[in-house]
Amino acid sequence: CMGAAANQLSRRLKKKYKSAPQVGERFSAEMRQPGYKKPKDDTKTEAPTKSAGSSTSSPTANQPNLHLATKEQLMEEIEKRLDAERDEQVENDDDDEDQHSWEKGDFPEKVVIVGGGPAGMSAAIYAARAGLTPVVIAPPMGGQLQGKGVDVENYPGLANMTGPGVVAAMRNQAASFGAVFEGDVVVDVNASGRPLQVRTNSTVIETHTIIVATGAESRW
Repeated sequence: CMGAAANQLSRRLKKKYKSAPQVGERFSAEMRQPGYKKPKDDTKTEAPTKSAGSSTSSPTANQPNLHLATKEQLMEEIEKRLDAERDEQVENDDDDEDQHSWEKGDFPEKVVIVGGGPAGMSAAIYAARAGLTPVVIAPPMGGQLQGKGVDVENYPGLANMTGPGVVAAMRNQAASFGAVFEGDVVVDVNASGRPLQVRTNSTVIETHTIIVATGAESRW
């Protein structure tokens, strides 16, 4: 199968086991067509030739005839194409995310930032521009701006922006300067020795500096 969930699972398996399963489409384009019926005899690979007036489409006709389609069929086709575009966009976003994902190295990190909101992204931008290659640890849908999807109306210089849009712009800016990201939740910090240790649900990151930018919990 394919999609955001499958790609995320594949990345985590690759990070943990150094190998990942191959993902692919579960259903072909013909199988996603409206009114598709599975042939009774699976051994037949070619459909019999039909005349021009036959209701059965030829093997090369993968696209429905929109001129003869009903309103319901048109709406179904539009929804299918929108779903395909959304899946493609998610896959592209996943590829961009992979390019800026944190990978464990042989030495401790210089800076680890806990929190992926405006404060964490601001710290990441400053640290990245200083050449420190900060590691930002935050859940993919965490934070008030990212999780609630609210409109941002009180931030100077930004108008008609959503919370996820603001966070995405800040994240892209930080990544352009060299910041990397770990989509996880911090469960423990060990500051009893050096280097410091930040424990998440899936790994332990050693670092020389920790910046806590977790923000506040909203009451509304």
